[in-house]
Amino acid sequence: MRVIIAGGGIGGMTAASALRGSDHEVVILEQASALREVGAGINLGANASRLLVRLGFEPALDKWGVKDAGIQQRSTTGEILGGRPPGRGPHGASHYQLYRPDLLGLLVDGVPGARLRLGHTVASVAEADDGVAVECDNGDIIEGDIIVGADGVHSTIRAHLHGPAAATYSGWAAYRGVTPMTRIEHLGLTHGNTGWSGDGRFFLSYGVHAGELMNWIGFFPSELVSESWRTEGAIEDAAAAFADWDPTVAGMIRATDVTNIWSIHDRDPLEQWGRGRVTLLGDAAHPLQPWFGQGGGMAIEDGYVLGRCLEGVTSDGAEGALRRYERLRQPRTDRVLLGARQRGLVLTGKVAPATDAGPPTDPWLEAHDVEDDLAS
Repeated sequence: MRVIIAGGGIGGMTAASALRGSDHEVVILEQASALREVGAGINLGANASRLLVRLGFEPALDKWGVKDAGIQQRSTTGEILGGRPPGRGPHGASHYQLYRPDLLGLLVDGVPGARLRLGHTVASVAEADDGVAVECDNGDIIEGDIIVGADGVHSTIRAHLHGPAAATYSGWAAYRGVTPMTRIEHLGLTHGNTGWSGDGRFFLSYGVHAGELMNWIGFFPSELVSESWRTEGAIEDAAAAFADWDPTVAGMIRATDVTNIWSIHDRDPLEQWGRGRVTLLGDAAHPLQPWFGQGGGMAIEDGYVLGRCLEGVTSDGAEGALRRYERLRQPRTDRVLLGARQRGLVLTGKVAPATDAGPPTDPWLEAHDVEDDLAS
C-alpha cells in the first residue's frame, strides 16, 4: 500500500517509523520548505518513551535527552514543597526531557526509506472506493491507498472530514523560552522538572539538549493573543508577569534572548476521527491543553498504534485497519483531552479538583502501554 502522511511533525514521523519494516510505501507531505520544530522543550513520559525505545531510538534519546532527572515542586517564594528524586519512575520506562528540534531530528533520521516531500501543503483530498488523491497547493497530485492527517491543530484533513471549526481558547497563555545553562548556573537549578505554582499562575523549567539548554514556560490567565506558537513576546513583559515570585524565575527569563507567546487552545472530542480511507493523528485529531504534558506523547502513541494496525494489511483491508486504529485510540485520547481541560480549570481555581483527571503521574497516563490495547 501507499500510505500518505500529511504532516512531518512528531506524530507523522512516529507513524512513518512504525511503518519502517513494512511493505508499505510511505509518502510524507510537509508544508514547510525545511523540516523544523519550534525551539522549545517536550517531556516524554514512560507511555511514550517505551514506544520510541521499541522503535530503536533509545541511543538517540540517551544522547540528546535529559533522562530521569526528577521533579521538584516549589511555592511562588521558592520554598521546596516536594517532588521526586532523580531515577527511573514507577511506570516501567524512562522519562526524557527533549528539545523539540532534537526529537524531530532523531525521528527523521529513523525513516530513511520514506519519501519526504517538502513544500507540499495539502489543498484538497478526493476520496474513492479504492484510494485517495491529494492535491497540493503547488499543483502536485499524489495518489495513495490511504491518507493520514497529521497536520496539526489547523488540519486541512480534519476540515475536509468535519468542516471548518474554530479551536476553543482556554483562557490561558504562556511565555516560552530556551536559555543556555551556562547563563543560569548561578541560580542553582536542577536539570529536572521544576514547577512553581500559585496565584493562578504556573511556571515550569527543565533541561534539554543533553543538558546544555534550559527550557522554561510560564502560564498566566490572559485574553486571546494568537493561536500560533511563534508570536514573539517581550522578555521584560514575561519577567514582569512573574516579578513578585521567587527571583529565580525572573532571572531565568532575563537570561533568555527570545520569548514566544502561546495562547492555549483545544477542541472538543470528535465522535469519529475518519471515514473511508482517511484518518487523523495527533493534534489534528485531539489538540490538547498542556496540563498533563502529553501532547507529544499522545501523538507518539497514535503513530505507533497506526503502524501496528497497518501491519500486513493490503489495500482491500485498509478501511477496516483505520477504523480499528480509531477504536483503540479515541477512548484514551478523549480521556486525556477532557482531563487536561479539567486540570486547567482546577489550576485557575474555577472548579474543584476532579478525581478522574488526577495528577500527571497517575498510572492511567504514564503506566499505560498501547501494546495492551493492541492485544485486546
